[in-house]
Amino acid sequence: MELSTVKEGIAKVLNLLRAHHAETVVLVGEPGIGKTWTAREVSYQAIDEGLFDITLWAYLNGKCDTAQLSECKSLLESIAHQLYLVPTLEECEVEYDNVEAEIGSYLWEKISEILAEKRLLLIVEIYGPSNMVEEEIVAAFRTLLKLNQQSYKVLITRISRNALLGSSRVSELEPLSGEDSVIELKPLSVQEASCLLREKAGADAYNVPGVNALAENFIIKTKRLPVTITMMAKALRYYSASESAVRMLKRTLEGAPENQSYSIKLLLHSGYDMLPNSILMDLCWHGSHYFRDFRSVYFNELIAYWVVEGFLGRVNCIEQAYNDGHRVLMELIDCGVVKKLDEGYVFIDRDDLNLDEFRCHIKQEENCIYLDECYRGGSYGTNSLGLATVFDDKWEGFGKITQTNGMMKTICSSKRGHKLSTLLIDENNICWEVLVKLLTSEQELQVLGLFNWKLKSLSAILSNCANLQVLLLRSCTLIENINQTLNLDKLVVLEISGTSSLKEIPDVFGNMPNLQSINFSELSIDKLPSSFYKLSELVWLILRGCSCFKEMESLANMKKLIMLDLSRSTSFKTFKDPTFQKNPELRMLNLSETLISSVPIMFKKIRNLTHLLLSGCRHLRMLCKVTSLTRLQVLDLSGASIFHKFNDKSLASNTSLDILDLSGTEINCLPSNISNPRHLYLKNCSKLTKLPFKEGLVRLEVLDVSGTFSLVEIEEEFFEHLKHLQILNLSETGIRKLPSLLNLSGLRKLLLSCCLSLEEVPDLNSLTKLEVVDLSGCSALNGVQE
Repeated sequence: MELSTVKEGIAKVLNLLRAHHAETVVLVGEPGIGKTWTAREVSYQAIDEGLFDITLWAYLNGKCDTAQLSECKSLLESIAHQLYLVPTLEECEVEYDNVEAEIGSYLWEKISEILAEKRLLLIVEIYGPSNMVEEEIVAAFRTLLKLNQQSYKVLITRISRNALLGSSRVSELEPLSGEDSVIELKPLSVQEASCLLREKAGADAYNVPGVNALAENFIIKTKRLPVTITMMAKALRYYSASESAVRMLKRTLEGAPENQSYSIKLLLHSGYDMLPNSILMDLCWHGSHYFRDFRSVYFNELIAYWVVEGFLGRVNCIEQAYNDGHRVLMELIDCGVVKKLDEGYVFIDRDDLNLDEFRCHIKQEENCIYLDECYRGGSYGTNSLGLATVFDDKWEGFGKITQTNGMMKTICSSKRGHKLSTLLIDENNICWEVLVKLLTSEQELQVLGLFNWKLKSLSAILSNCANLQVLLLRSCTLIENINQTLNLDKLVVLEISGTSSLKEIPDVFGNMPNLQSINFSELSIDKLPSSFYKLSELVWLILRGCSCFKEMESLANMKKLIMLDLSRSTSFKTFKDPTFQKNPELRMLNLSETLISSVPIMFKKIRNLTHLLLSGCRHLRMLCKVTSLTRLQVLDLSGASIFHKFNDKSLASNTSLDILDLSGTEINCLPSNISNPRHLYLKNCSKLTKLPFKEGLVRLEVLDVSGTFSLVEIEEEFFEHLKHLQILNLSETGIRKLPSLLNLSGLRKLLLSCCLSLEEVPDLNSLTKLEVVDLSGCSALNGVQE
């Protein structure tokens, strides 16, 4: 009887470990195929069989230098914990001994002494892109652990070469070791995949009509990777509440290209709302990132990062926010998006994620189509502070975090004298007197976040915090003033938000020369002091929802500025210096719902701009010189109710444009070339009467002209090249007939509700992917052609 693929892989590895000639076994396979699980099963069986006395796991970043392994603190800490030379974080917070307190060479010596009489199975997991050679890895550990005379075998897991074909990482891979000792894991068999899916989804899910057929089709088309099967099981459990939900999941999965397997990412954004969009966007963003350069981070540190950046929403209770973050992280681990390493560390291979699969996430509400708001702002629009952008590689992050008694804080050791460096705390469990006492005794504090505290003054709690690098005062509603004598010269990030009682920021920025990120959202300030405009290191500036703020002085000193967000500052009218000539790094400019009547005319100086958001700017009439913004991805003018034209005749040079939203404007025609956007929104454009043929729309996926009652004509050739169009919304327009839709081979939704003049709809039989046709309220309709 032929062995199943899972058992076969385990058996092959065990046979090589039994063989005397094989010192090293290399287990390869694509991400999500189960290399770690297989290695763990092998280790259990090898110990039970008596092949080895002990198993050690070592996790290596693929970019690490094998010659410097002895200096790798995380590796030393991991192995020391496995051998019980130092306690784990969970065992004892108070007596936690940081490995830094030990002499590295001494601890390595202790490790080698323990292994001296042991038969060792060393499992080395390589994560991220790798240019390491297996022989060099083994040689490095042989020297480090003094394994020359001991009986040992090494099992290495890494991504297979085939999985990297076509990626930029292939050139980095060195040839593998001898073929006899290399085992490539194969996907699950159909039977194994079916059993795993049924086991993970549960019997109740399979009782819903349609689930059996959906599961069978999924297994046939998928690559049958364990991580994908697990994600599908989660989706089945989630959607199996009703037949309609199962049908929605089926339609989403069928959206995968015919020549590709089902993508796990399709499941993540098919309405499965257990994962916040802001976190998915952050994980997939191709800019600076908290995981920078494939490094691992501590489990709770990642949750703290999400809390601080606002990815988990408004924080009323730290404990609840932590629980929400923990749930999300466990979901991401189950989905295979985040990989759990040893000793509470997690890692993400961002090369395996694709932002494009998320940024076109569509949601449907009452037959109206909206682009997911996360992508409109990009990663810049979802982050409160931009920590990954403002801090460089040398920043050590929040440290190892624990959650207890309504706070998230770094793990301390009274025994070793390790001080508190990070503290995120709300008012639910600790009184003001205890907070003051705590902060006045913690001179090493670097990150402080206070949530929902009723603070009237800051001097009592900040007078002894000279080492602060990050200060958050979020929704501390009673703050009325800031002490001018505060000396926070090491401060890099400052947020004071949600404090409407604060009407003035004193001239204190001369004492904070290193500030790189400021968030003053939802304050009652009407201006900023002169010292603010001298902050030459500022990268991130958010003044969102400051309803009294009216004008901005020159930002010429802020040459590193990347993000500027004044959205919902409903009194803001003007920049004293509107050119931005000295801000060449600007990527995001958000002036939505302000009173501006014109935008900076020197766009050619900010060619790195990717997001220009002007929605709800009711005094903006026109836009000039947009063509110089060759990297612009999103241009949002929705709700700019008197906007009527671009001064540029053509937008052909805006080749990066993905989203163009002109909804609710007074435009009566489009520029001659709008440079191939993916999403075009022309909702409620009361002056638009005709859609002429445009050659530059071949990438278009969403066209929404709903509510534009003045639209009466669409040129016959308009849809000729729109083979990628998925959603066409012409609801509440004045069209009488539609041109041919034969070329819309990818169309999934055709929305024509309340088109009162529509008399005829062309033949739809060729639209094989069409899921939704809405003709409700089309009172003049005579029929559909056949």
